[in-house]
Amino acid sequence: MPSYTEDEIRLRILQLLAKPPRKGASVWGVHRSIIREAIPVPERDLDINISYLARNGLVKLVQVHGADWLWARITQVGLDVLQNPARYEDRYSFVTAK
Repeated sequence: MPSYTEDEIRLRILQLLAKPPRKGASVWGVHRSIIREAIPVPERDLDINISYLARNGLVKLVQVHGADWLWARITQVGLDVLQNPARYEDRYSFVTAK
């Protein structure tokens, strides 16, 4: 498994969620399995970082039957952070991660 910093994981999550939905995509967002496949990090690391993004209003998570989360989608604030990184780099250092 490649090694990523928390900043890189957070940025990759937002970038993945910002991609236009594929044909037949759910209205709920991107399924957990798709995100795990695209960002090969330990599940705990993914959960910690996606929870951080949700607490900060950058993503919306959908939970089903007490699961941590099954679906995620980017919010308008999350899109703004991606599209205007200079405006947010003081608050979210991950927007400048490479």
